[in-house]
Amino acid sequence: VLDATVNGNWICQRDDTGDIMSKPPLLTWLQALATLPFGRGNLFSLFFPNAVAVLLAMWLIFRFGTASFGRRAGFFAAMIYLLCPAGLKQIAFARTDPLFTCLILSAALVAYRARLTGRGWVTFWVIAAAITLTKGPLGVLMAAGGLLGLIGFRRDEHRSTCIQHVGGMALFLAITVGWGLLAYAAYGQDLIAKMIGKELVGHMTGQYKNIIPGTLFYKPTLYVFSRFLPWSPLVGVALWRMGRRPTHTEAERLPLHFLRAYLLASLALLSLSPHQRADLVLPLLPAAALLAGRELASLIRPTSTRRFLLRWAVGLGLCLLVSGIYYGTIRTRHRRVIQTRMMQEFARSVQERLGPESRLVYVDVPFAAQFFLNTMRPRHSYEEAARLLAGPDAVLVATQRPERIREHADPTLNLTEILRVPETGPAAVVVLSNR
Repeated sequence: VLDATVNGNWICQRDDTGDIMSKPPLLTWLQALATLPFGRGNLFSLFFPNAVAVLLAMWLIFRFGTASFGRRAGFFAAMIYLLCPAGLKQIAFARTDPLFTCLILSAALVAYRARLTGRGWVTFWVIAAAITLTKGPLGVLMAAGGLLGLIGFRRDEHRSTCIQHVGGMALFLAITVGWGLLAYAAYGQDLIAKMIGKELVGHMTGQYKNIIPGTLFYKPTLYVFSRFLPWSPLVGVALWRMGRRPTHTEAERLPLHFLRAYLLASLALLSLSPHQRADLVLPLLPAAALLAGRELASLIRPTSTRRFLLRWAVGLGLCLLVSGIYYGTIRTRHRRVIQTRMMQEFARSVQERLGPESRLVYVDVPFAAQFFLNTMRPRHSYEEAARLLAGPDAVLVATQRPERIREHADPTLNLTEILRVPETGPAAVVVLSNR
């Protein structure tokens, strides 16, 4: 985000190590646009697009659940999607997964409606382009997986269906290939090696982790079960009922088959891949929430609206209380959280004592320091920092290990410790200068 807003690299970005980005830039663009009104990067603008994506996903779940299974089932499904460990995590998540999930859900529901009505395939392909620019083309397969549940559905074919697909695919290629050509013009083979070679092919084949595809097929299922607690048993019950004792009406048959195919096809796709991170199962959760919401609606007896809302308010309050205790007390002791707060304190000290225009040379300082200072500069090695300090110009070097700088510097060079955070105890960051 900072490489786009500070350095102006909007087409394709690099990080502070000089490494090219591993994912396409749609989320980066949205985060950067959210940053522009503030004039600098901040945590709100970093998390805002994904928080909106979570709300939009909840609204889509509610609308589809209400239309297919009734208002209570739609409400339960939307709340279930949020009130699970994975759902709460998405609200303040800087990675691409929440936006990726929302776009896959949107494309899947558009494809479902287009399959039934014959209209909307162009919209599907436009959303598919957004999916590809968020994380890659495999998300399009996940979005289309639900159509496997509608194989037996028959309707009169519209002559415009083929035309819609041709026009939609043309837009898809224009958007995705167009960005790819612009990015390739900027970075050439480095882009292909990182985004296609390492990220796409490497993760699919496991060559970078020495994992044989399919050997860890059980992990995505375990991730879904654990990240979707306490609602995951309801999903198992829903799938078992559909297979052994179907109790759904004729109106519910198509949406249930669609959701089952959406969930199981995506799960199979992830199970075959050697790259299996827990957050990769997030696109499966909307389908799981809809199945669980329908089951929960059938288990809980209807009651008055006032009592119904009161119970959910109490439940929501308890969930927020537990989450607040976890994120406000237990999680704050994590070393990464402590490190980030140290970088925030360091950035505040730099602005107060050295001025906002001071140009620091960063060596091994966590990138959070640059985030809070709203700078985007490449890191330097210890040797490069020592060489700059030996030069004729005044230099400020930020490092976590000042002794390494002194080891590589000229012994006759007089280095001064300008800033130290914290001021007492072991230093998290030290600023050295040759003046």
